[in-house]
Amino acid sequence: IASLVKTDTGKITGGFKHVGDMANFIYEKVTRLEAETEVLRKGSSEFRESLKDVTQAIEDIAGGSSSIIADTEKIALHVAGLEKTLSDNREHIRCVAENMDRIIENKNQGLKLMSELRNITETTSGAIAQINKVVNETSESTNKIVEAGEFIKHIATQTNLLAFNAAIEAAAAGQSNTGFAVIAEEIRILSNETNRYVKEIRSYTEALAGSVVNALKVLEKVNSAIENEIKGVKDMDDLLDRINESTTSTQNYIVKLNESGDTILEQAKEIKYSISNLYAVNEENSANMCQASCNMHNQDPYIESIINLINSLCGMAYNIRDKSMEIKMLIDIGLLIDYLETEGYSNDNLIEICRKLNVTTAYVADETGYVHYCNEEIGRGVNLFEFDKSLMQLLNGADYVAIPIKQRAEDGKTYKFLSVYRNNKIYELGIDLSTSYH
Repeated sequence: IASLVKTDTGKITGGFKHVGDMANFIYEKVTRLEAETEVLRKGSSEFRESLKDVTQAIEDIAGGSSSIIADTEKIALHVAGLEKTLSDNREHIRCVAENMDRIIENKNQGLKLMSELRNITETTSGAIAQINKVVNETSESTNKIVEAGEFIKHIATQTNLLAFNAAIEAAAAGQSNTGFAVIAEEIRILSNETNRYVKEIRSYTEALAGSVVNALKVLEKVNSAIENEIKGVKDMDDLLDRINESTTSTQNYIVKLNESGDTILEQAKEIKYSISNLYAVNEENSANMCQASCNMHNQDPYIESIINLINSLCGMAYNIRDKSMEIKMLIDIGLLIDYLETEGYSNDNLIEICRKLNVTTAYVADETGYVHYCNEEIGRGVNLFEFDKSLMQLLNGADYVAIPIKQRAEDGKTYKFLSVYRNNKIYELGIDLSTSYH
């Protein structure tokens, strides 16, 4: 291309046009290739990161599966312990039920004994009432005896007085009434004996009356005690009835508790069976996850090779794009020189050819580097050698100088520059990459 630019441009304008079209086509395709390879490179990098995340996730899942297996083992142990505890509780409930049966049996015997005690107490109460009646009657009889004794005492006193009067009359009558005096004396002696017996009877009746009074007091205490005993028996009956209700209710609850225990025991067995299945599934999943993690790690070298290959492809695409850009710029410079040589050198003609060639910036400078013509006002009057010393190579016979992508000195935009030295002039093209370069 450089040799082509050096030849007589007037003779090969048609060839330049054809080659320019080809260069534009190649440049567009290479630019698209570079963009797509860049997307592929980014995608491969993202895929590698995603693969790392997937691998890490698989390892985490494998670790979680191991943790689940350990937890499942612990749960299985706890369930086994629960099953044993439920079995023990079932035995304890059976013992409690047996004890409750004995308690109910003893309670029934207690109710029977309390019934017998109530009957005995009622019999005792009746007997005490009968004794109380007898004692009261005895007290009344004693009082009558005392009254009779007093009456006898009174009679004896009167008899003694009559005997005394009879003795006086007999003494006054003399010897003829001696028998009457003897009878009077006997009556007096009998009256004294009667008085003495009356005193003894009185003493006995007083003692008997005192005993009757004491017996009545004791009977009152016995009656009070029996009443309290009857009340206690009644309270004990009520208490035993409540105990009977409580024991019956407790027995019902024990039956329900035993049924619930059986249900829980069956459920615990089902849970144990489910946990055993879960343990087996988790072990299988853990093994599969470990194998998957190993397989993912084995894929790392292949993925890395693919990524390296894609990076190399991106590098080659970039280089091809850069070279195709240089080819296009060389062709465009040839066309630009041909146009200016034909139409004349002016800023307007330079603007027109840049528009036709879709060139961002074009400079035409003398051998000192001073720019006489530029399609942009910002570039007129600048010195190219001051911007880039490498352009001096053109004066030393270099076919062209392609400057690496850099920021343009005038405005800091990203540009690709290519320069040639022809007809004692330096021609430099610049393509703005700030919006199209990636």
